[in-house]
Order: sequence, then structure tokens, then C-alpha cells
Amino acid sequence: MMKNLTITKLFLIALTALSFVAPCSATVLAFYDIESNLTQADEAGAPGLTASAIDATGASGTSSNFAWEGSRVPYWFSDIVNNGTDPGVADILGTFSLTPDSGQQIELATSDVFNIGVLAYQNSGPYEATVRLIVASDSAFTNILATSTTLLDNDGNGGSTQTSGFLDLDNAVTSASTLYFGVAMVDNVETNSYNARFDAVQVNGTVTVIPEPSAALLGGLGALLLLRRRR
Repeated sequence: MMKNLTITKLFLIALTALSFVAPCSATVLAFYDIESNLTQADEAGAPGLTASAIDATGASGTSSNFAWEGSRVPYWFSDIVNNGTDPGVADILGTFSLTPDSGQQIELATSDVFNIGVLAYQNSGPYEATVRLIVASDSAFTNILATSTTLLDNDGNGGSTQTSGFLDLDNAVTSASTLYFGVAMVDNVETNSYNARFDAVQVNGTVTVIPEPSAALLGGLGALLLLRRRR
């Protein structure tokens, strides 16, 4: 009798465990860079998803006429940016998308989701450029799922110093469909004689298997049966 009880208990525990998946550590889902020949580097997608190239039609182009950390560094740039400090959908210069494979889903947490480099460049100073990333469920960015914090580069000396860092999201995102990302930038002047630049865009997150409804149901049933036996 004791043996049967033990087997039954073990079965119920195993049944309950089916509904729980160990959390995965965030990894690099995609990374975008401009090569020295001004062509876009191959995007590195994580297993379980497809990453598009960056469509930077909102930017003026690519260039490499500035030095950062002692070497020439290529980037996307724009001479036409909107005056302000709070980038929105209207200020998107570049877009890309991540599509999970069938049966997979993309999960974005709220901290350290993006890493990006931003540069405010002009010859006399001061000049500021601010960047943010926007996540949407559609390519027109009408259904916004989350927006990131901002990153500011202040060129107070008329030079070319780049700022890079992590950006957080205001909402966690889980999606089994394509996610669209927009790189939005603004500056603090109303002239196009200056330009704002961005490069080295990285997305951090996880790709997980979509939980099967049957597994969740069995797990819940197992938990209820365990509670009932304890009574």
C-alpha cells in the first residue's frame, strides 16, 4: 500500500512539473552594425527566430567620416531630425523586425533590452541627440507594445564623441508573432546643418517554446490532486 502511495505521489508531482518551464537567461537576439565599407553587417539572429536587415530609409545614409576611440567608425546618420528631447514614432529613422519560428515565442524583459551607440556631431557645439527604441506588433507602428528609455549624447565641444549604453523597456513583451522595432532620434536644434548618428544596435531577450495548453492543464490538475491528498 505504501509503495502505491509513493508511486502515485511521484506521478502527481511529475504531472504538476509539466506546466512549469525553467526561466531562460536573456541572450543576444540580433545585432546590427555598419561595416567599414559602409554596408550593413549580417544580422545575427538567435536560434528559433529570423531577423530582418535594418531599413534605414528614414536616415540620410551611411558614412564613416568621424573618429571614435582612435579609429574611423561607420554609422547610420540623419541631417534631418526633429527638434526635441522625446523621440516618438514620427522620429523613427530605422526599422527592423524579429520573427519567431513556428511554435516559438520572443520574450523581452524590462531591463537591459537594447544596447545602442548614439552620436551628436557638428563643428562648433553645443549639440545634443537623443535616441530611443519603439516596439510594435505592426510595421506601421500603430500598435505600440513598449517603448525604451532614452540615451543622450551631448556634443558640447564641437567634436565627435559617441555615447553607448543599455536601454530599458516600460513593458515586458511576449509574442509568437513578428515584432517590429523602430530606432527614433531627435536633436535640440531646428537646422539640418548638424547630424545625429546611431550604430551597433543590439536586442537582448529570449526565444522559448510556446507552452502546450494540454501540459498546462495536466499540471494544474496534478497540483489540485496533490492539494486534495494533503487534506
